[in-house]
Amino acid sequence: MPSMWIALITLGLLAFAFLLSRPSMPAGRWLQARRLRREKAFWEDVLRQVLLMKQENRPVSEEAIAGALGKPLTRIRRVMLQMADHGLFEGDTGSIALSAAGNRWALHVLRAHRLWESYLSDEAGLPMDRLHHQAERAEHRLSVKDLEALDAHLGHPMEDPHGDPIPSPEGIVRATAGIPLSHWDGDSIVRVLHVEDEPPELFDQLMSHGILPGVYLRLRAARPEGLEVEVDGRPQFLPADLLANIEIAPETAGLADDPAVLRLSELPTGSTAEVVELSDAIRGFSRRRLMDFGLTRGARVSPVLDNPFGDPRAFRVRGAMIGIRKEQADLIWVRKESAA
Repeated sequence: MPSMWIALITLGLLAFAFLLSRPSMPAGRWLQARRLRREKAFWEDVLRQVLLMKQENRPVSEEAIAGALGKPLTRIRRVMLQMADHGLFEGDTGSIALSAAGNRWALHVLRAHRLWESYLSDEAGLPMDRLHHQAERAEHRLSVKDLEALDAHLGHPMEDPHGDPIPSPEGIVRATAGIPLSHWDGDSIVRVLHVEDEPPELFDQLMSHGILPGVYLRLRAARPEGLEVEVDGRPQFLPADLLANIEIAPETAGLADDPAVLRLSELPTGSTAEVVELSDAIRGFSRRRLMDFGLTRGARVSPVLDNPFGDPRAFRVRGAMIGIRKEQADLIWVRKESAA
């Protein structure tokens, strides 16, 4: 009896395998379409990686691509030969370059990735440490028409939440003017322009130190193992292996150097202050909501009610009372008014 069941199960598996192997069968068509989608996504991963390496002036080789994507070198070589046969690459294994067609395709994928990260951050409120992985999944499904609609919905952002420039519809990538924090001489207050989101373990460390685009850094002490800095006025130690993943520019407005300026979260209940600036780290829906409530530059704001649970805290702005979470109030700069 058991042998009969084994025979029936084996026969069923063979029949299922036969159906899947026949492209004319629905199951076969489904399997073939799934295989093609996975192949297309992998080609796009390779194209985007090559484009990023070129933009960052890193050497492009099959070994470097395999290491960046975490794939076997043999698979990378096989796939890149196929892609070269389709006119997506020029040159040889010692000098890999995207063709015009390959460059257009790579820019589309990069634009899709960064616009989708912006959507997830600005509209969906997804935490920064989850943006990259989710965008990697979505970037392969977005058409040119989808990107045009998404770009318009987001208000045509120039950069993604990490500070990376978003390619224009014409494929133009705006150059950034920052330098790595590892090159900082510490002579002036600087502003973070860009935070690298790969590898994830280093990005998680940056997030834990409060390093986001738009925050201000002041050097307290330089040591061989890293830098002691103030991040928006709060002391932090940044290990040396994190410094190259932070891009900065000198701060010329003097906001972070003004002793009268503080965070909205630090404003005592019952006092009044004038809004100086909303950090660039407040984006999309959250930024529009705050501005719709009147929290714009020059507006007077006053904490009127503390929450026993901490969040949100109640503030009066332009005659209305609104609740603001601490994580947002940390990113709003105000100038406290002197007592009469």
